[in-house]
Amino acid sequence: ILVSRLDEFIRKYYKNQLIRGLLYALSLGLSFYIIIVIAEYYGDFSIPLRTFLFYAFAVGVLFILAKYIIIPLFKLYRIGEILTYEDAAQIIGNHFTEVQDKLLNVLQLNKQITELGTIALLEAGIEQKIKEIRPIPFPVAIDISHNRKYIPYVALPLFIILLAWLIVPALLRQGTRQMFQYNRDFPKSAPFDFVIENNNLQAIQQKDFTLKLKIKGNQLPQDVFIEYEGSTFKMNKGSNVSFD
Repeated sequence: ILVSRLDEFIRKYYKNQLIRGLLYALSLGLSFYIIIVIAEYYGDFSIPLRTFLFYAFAVGVLFILAKYIIIPLFKLYRIGEILTYEDAAQIIGNHFTEVQDKLLNVLQLNKQITELGTIALLEAGIEQKIKEIRPIPFPVAIDISHNRKYIPYVALPLFIILLAWLIVPALLRQGTRQMFQYNRDFPKSAPFDFVIENNNLQAIQQKDFTLKLKIKGNQLPQDVFIEYEGSTFKMNKGSNVSFD
């Protein structure tokens, strides 16, 4: 009876670790992703540095998965070294102090029976202590609901990703593309855009045609040139944002 209840406690212990590890992994993984994507988008990094960032991210994610998900999952299915019954008794005893000594004593008595053979006196002692321990709900010592306090650590990076997707979608698209295509060279895009204001771009041969151009962006060029049939022409500046 006691071994069955201790096994139940150990399973819940590792299930709790797995749930907490999943929250840790999501929080850390998403945070690393946000940091590297923002750095890739705003930083003009060389290919070697971008390669380092990619593999650092990959190794970090693998480490997080192994530490917080894979290892607890193995232990949940009793693969590898897991809690001994004595360790479980110590944890339970920290929660239910009135049974700690009794639990350890039962385990010690059982070990003596295993080593010495069936001894009626020892078995009677075990039965007596089992009756005293029986009403104690061991799994209550592990409260899985306490993991709710870690949910905000996952919600925050998710909120940042959602906000970036709504406000600056290019940040996620371009930053992610540059992170995974780390061996490609991505030229830095200009901090402004050309907007042609002509409604009609058809021209009559041998007659002048005025191209009206407007500049939009955070930084504006001082001069604008247009290339036509191998020749370059400087456009007339009407204002800081208009050329023709």
